[in-house]
Parts: sequence; structure tokens; C-alpha cells
Amino acid sequence: MPRTFDRVADHPDSVENLLRAFGDEQYWRAWLTAEYGTDATLDSIQIGPDGSVDVACTFTLRHDQLPGVVSRVYKSDLEIKRWESWSALTDGKATCTITASMPGTPVKLSGSADLIPHPVDSTGAQLRVGGTVEVRIPMVGSKIEKVIANQLMDLATTRRQFTDEWISRNQ
Repeated sequence: MPRTFDRVADHPDSVENLLRAFGDEQYWRAWLTAEYGTDATLDSIQIGPDGSVDVACTFTLRHDQLPGVVSRVYKSDLEIKRWESWSALTDGKATCTITASMPGTPVKLSGSADLIPHPVDSTGAQLRVGGTVEVRIPMVGSKIEKVIANQLMDLATTRRQFTDEWISRNQ
């Protein structure tokens, strides 16, 4: 059965500043390098005339860095392809569709995000992310789903920290 996850991240910067960062090629290159190393690639970034942002990237999780239950099932590095599609700013908010695939594996990842003005801090923003991970492997699929969901939660935290620092240095 697929595992769901949710995370809320508070940001000191505005929705506009965050969306501007998500549309900046240098932001993505810096984040991919910081999170996944120099072999990660920004495959494409497209900014629509309305300000929407579509991003595709590829990175590899090295086998020796995989959690135990995952490395017992997968005997080599895992390539991950990730897509984010941010809407244009509408009424001070933006939404995102997130998908990822791991070619050659029975893993499905999908999610969505809402970027809204912070409900308490009028100068900040709040990012609400929810997603689903499904691993279709008998006996161990649910264990791997739990590991992936926990890692995605950790990733949300490190990306929030990276984004806040990047904005403070670059905008």
C-alpha cells in the first residue's frame, strides 16, 4: 500500500522571492550540487511567459550510501529523474506538481506543493508539501516505502535551509 507524507516549511522570504529562486538556473545548479554532488544534472528549466516554472533534473544515489533495506534489494547505484512544475503566481500563491522515477525499479513517487503567504508572518511564506511513494516489491516494499518517505521528509528540511540561505545571498 502506498505511503503518504506531508511537510510544512516556514520561510522568512515571500512567495514571490521563493518562486523567483525556483525559476533561477543558478539556484538549481547550486542545490543539486549541494545535495547530490557534481554528477547531478539540471536537464532543463523552462520559464513560461506567465512566470510558471518547469524543471527536470537527474541524480544518482550511490549504492554505498543507500539505507540497508534498499541496498539489499538494489545491488547498484540508483538513478532518479525528478520533475517540478510550478504554476504562475495567482492571488499571491503558487502550486507545484512533483514527480520522480527510478528507471528499472518498481518505485513511483508523486506529490504536490502549495506555496502560500505565511499565515502569521506577513513577510514570510509557507510551503506545504504532500506526496506518495509506492514500491511494488512483495515482502519488503512497505519497508522501502517507509525509508524513502523518511528521506524525502529529511530532504524537505535540507532544501528549506538551502533555499533560505541561497535567497539571502543571491536576491
